[in-house]
Amino acid sequence: MSCDGRAPAIVIHASQPLGSDSSRPGNLFRVVSWNLWNYNARWETRLAYIATVVSTELPEFVVFQEIRRSPRGDQLTFLCGHLPMYHAAFHSAADANQPEKEGVAIFSLYELSSTKSVNFILKPSDRDRNPRGTLLVSAVVPKFGLINVVAVHLSYDVDYQCRNMGELLQFLQCSAQDSGSSPNTVIAGDFNIYVGFEAPVAVLSMPDPGAANPCLKEIPQGVSVQAGLPTFDDVWLRLTPLSPNSGLTFSVLPFKDFTHAVRSTGLESRPDRVFVARLGCLLPTAATVGEIENRHPYNASVYWQRLISSGAQLEVDDYWPSDHLSVWTTYGWNGDSVNCVLPLLQLSELIS
Repeated sequence: MSCDGRAPAIVIHASQPLGSDSSRPGNLFRVVSWNLWNYNARWETRLAYIATVVSTELPEFVVFQEIRRSPRGDQLTFLCGHLPMYHAAFHSAADANQPEKEGVAIFSLYELSSTKSVNFILKPSDRDRNPRGTLLVSAVVPKFGLINVVAVHLSYDVDYQCRNMGELLQFLQCSAQDSGSSPNTVIAGDFNIYVGFEAPVAVLSMPDPGAANPCLKEIPQGVSVQAGLPTFDDVWLRLTPLSPNSGLTFSVLPFKDFTHAVRSTGLESRPDRVFVARLGCLLPTAATVGEIENRHPYNASVYWQRLISSGAQLEVDDYWPSDHLSVWTTYGWNGDSVNCVLPLLQLSELIS
């Protein structure tokens, strides 16, 4: 992959934008990561619930994974219809002629000033045959200036996953070198990280990801901090350094999950993560896992709806919005008036 391989994403503008006066008060904004579990179970019911949570909470950015578009149902159009206040960008690495496309999407309360996307290289020897890619959007957030949000959904195949990270780092370096780029970058998504194998995400903490990291060999030549590559911190670990085994997001399903062909005994891993640029001006102030959606009575409402339907057979997987919990992160300004280049008016507002 080269910097020339990047391309704009599909963009759908908000049909009912909130406007600047309706933005969140105070000096905070939120970024959410949520794996939608594609077409599994009754997806219209699940996605309508997810849209209700989002429209109630109104996070500034929502990063979705496993969002599908096909004659069976267009989940992007479905969500845009339920979230008319959001601008949306979508990227799928699937072949243009393929009728069913799965990809990632980023929903933003603020108009998107630019979008970039790229496909990761899929080799014939890769066990995971799903095409992968990444998407970056930029938007001006009041009192913060230009913010970049990146969506990822890495492979579950270890070798392909390491290559995904190498190509992601190159993509980030290319984007950082663009004219007018911002150091304020948040990466969110499903990294498919397995228990005991943190190597793929460890490279995000360059330049010292660990000498024994097997993914280092997949970092393209010329990709380095010295060449403009940002470095990142795992928001959850930054805020809860004494609880590295907390924040689990997968799997919500307490039974055999046929989608992934593995037996789930409940929450046992943390594939869903959010990273923030270490040298940017953003300060993570809060991170919650699964708390927001649990405030809403999805389980009970679906249970009773199914129970009173004549002849309806209850299915256990109907009781969850997804097989992943969502991750909600909140950011403020880190107070660095020397290194953070923001307009004077914004600085005075933030300091006050």
